[in-house]
Formats: sequence, structure tokens, C-alpha cells
Amino acid sequence: MNTPSRLSLLLLAALSAGPNAHAFGRAQSLGPIQAESAVPKDQLGLLRQDFAWLGTLQDEPPTQEFREVLGLESAAPADLLSWLSSRVRYMVAEDFKPSLLNIRPYIFKKFEFPKTEMPDLEFPPEAENIPLIDPNSLPEGSPEGAEEPESGGKVVMANLGSALYLGGKMADMLLGIKLRGIGRIPVTSPRVGIIQIGEGLFDDGLFGKEIPNDSPIRRTFRMSTFFHEARHSDGNGKTLGFMHALCPRGHDYENTNACDRNINGPYSVGALMDEHIARACSECTEVERETIRLFGLESRSRIIPSRDGSAPNAWNAAPEGQFPPRK
Repeated sequence: MNTPSRLSLLLLAALSAGPNAHAFGRAQSLGPIQAESAVPKDQLGLLRQDFAWLGTLQDEPPTQEFREVLGLESAAPADLLSWLSSRVRYMVAEDFKPSLLNIRPYIFKKFEFPKTEMPDLEFPPEAENIPLIDPNSLPEGSPEGAEEPESGGKVVMANLGSALYLGGKMADMLLGIKLRGIGRIPVTSPRVGIIQIGEGLFDDGLFGKEIPNDSPIRRTFRMSTFFHEARHSDGNGKTLGFMHALCPRGHDYENTNACDRNINGPYSVGALMDEHIARACSECTEVERETIRLFGLESRSRIIPSRDGSAPNAWNAAPEGQFPPRK
């Protein structure tokens, strides 16, 4: 992904950014997920194939850790899709840029955020001197930070819904987001589930052209990334959005928001999906299984101690707010 953005400034950036071109058309579908009209059809087509591929996995019982972290007693495709679709409801294209054209507050609608507590946001030292109202200081890309491997500056995937909910909460105003071909959606919970996908999710630069886009390795990467981002739709108060932490000194991602201080966050979810697929993929070669297991180990390397030095623990995953919004 791109370099880490300052999530607490997303709202300011959204209200200050210039206009962006809009494409009009009908919404598209990825199972129960609605995609705005601008999402490239070839990307959606490949993701549909990925979901179908999940359905071909062997009926492998999930581990105890899988059951505890995802709250699922089964890893059957229908259960996995249900878990994902309750946290991912809408999809936007890489060219989506927050602006006054597509993000506006509901000025005349009374809305009370259910909790006053805010998550702890960790910024790298170089961010401390960035002017607070300078949207030009915000790099484009994921508001969550560099949570997946970078791909030449291309967006891989980002949870915009969680970031917008937090931005609205910080400003004490309910935000609405207008999606092309779908309409305006009130952001009443991180569970609004607005995910941005980009070329980085499909880019040959991550794996090389010798590994085709329909290989189990690349299908696993896309699916585990999807489940990782879905976890950002969870949490409340201090755990809202399961925000990433700064990786410690000596880490491969030192001083970037690419680690978790919990044992049930996005990197744990992604690792558990990798490990489950490695066990359940009947078509995988041993080399492919080992590569997928290495994905899981890499994600687990990003789980770090709490800020007081104690071992990471499980965060409260109950979502704040209510979505769909009450009538």
C-alpha cells in the first residue's frame, strides 16, 4: 500500500480535497456486497472466482484459535461469506477520493455516538510536526496504513468505512458517503463496511508473472487481505476499528502503522485464513501450501506487545453504532 496516512486527519482531508471525476452507472454485485459502478469489471470478475474457489476447499475443521478469533464454529464457505458480508457491504474503486462531492455531514439529522472513548492512534515521529489542517501532507491510499505489501504505490485494499466513522465521531457529526451507482449511505457504524480495492491487489509486481492471477497463492493473498480489512469494521470505544500500531525498532516495518497490539485483530484474522487455506486446499502443491503458510507467519510477525510491554490480549470486537441505521 502507500505510506501510512494520519487517520485522525481523514475528515479534514475529505472536506478540503478538490473535486474528482465521477463515473455514473449502475451498482455491481459481488455476492451480497454492492460495488460502485466505477469498480473495474475484470477485478470484480476475479474476486467472484476467488469466492467460488473458497467453496472448493476441503471441509477442514477450524482450529480452536480460529473459532475464538472469528467467532465461528465452522469454516464452511457459507459461514465464511456470512462473516465477511456482515463487515463488508460496499466496495469502491481505487480512483475514489474523499471530497465534498461524495462525503458530507448530515447537518440537520440528530445523531449520538454511543461511546465517548476513542481508540489510541499511534503516529510516527515525523508526523508530529505536520500542520493539522494541511491535507496535502496526507499521502493517498489506505487510511489504515501500510498493512499489506506495497505495490509500486498502488492501493491494495483499505477500510474507508471504519475511518469515516471515526472521523465523524471525532468531529461529532454524522457523515454520509455517496457511492457511484449506489447513492448516499449514512456512516452510523464502522460496520457500514466500505472497502476500497485497487490495482495492487492484482498486481504482478507482488509475485511475478510466473505465478498467474488464478493460482491458489494469489487467490489466498486476495482473500486473506479481504478478511483482514473486514476486521477493521469491528470494535468499539478504545478498540474501534482495530487500529494498527507502530511496528517497533528492528521490525521489517519499523515505525509504520503495520502491526497489531492484540491477538484477535486484522493480522490474526489474515493469518488464520492463510493457515486454514493451507490445510484445506486440495489442489495446492506442497510448494504452494508452504508459501501460503509463510503468508500466515509474516502476518503473525506483526502482532506485538501492548504499549506497557505486557503480552497482547484479545480486544472487544463488538461493533460500535448500528448498521443498517435505524429508520
